[in-house]
Amino acid sequence: MEPIFIAKAARSRCFNKHSGSQLGFTGYWNKKTSWMTGVIFVEWLSRWDKALLKDKRKILLLLDNFSGHKIDTSNLTSIRLEFFQANLTAHVQPLDGGIIQ
Repeated sequence: MEPIFIAKAARSRCFNKHSGSQLGFTGYWNKKTSWMTGVIFVEWLSRWDKALLKDKRKILLLLDNFSGHKIDTSNLTSIRLEFFQANLTAHVQPLDGGIIQ
């Protein structure tokens, strides 16, 4: 699975005036808010799904109920999405616990 980077700037100062794609980051998006969106999530999952299909692997991906994760999954063949119940995130993602409190 390739990492995903979402930043405000198309050409971040730390990239020395280069874009993320010029530096080899295929999972780099720039958004004004730096937030994940459904569009970004679908594109990223589609790439991962193709790689898993090539390797003849299937996975289950557990997600919280963030609106950007609620997508049409009919095109995914190797990835199954399941969602945690609302308000369960603090219990199943302990690293988020400090932020949620």
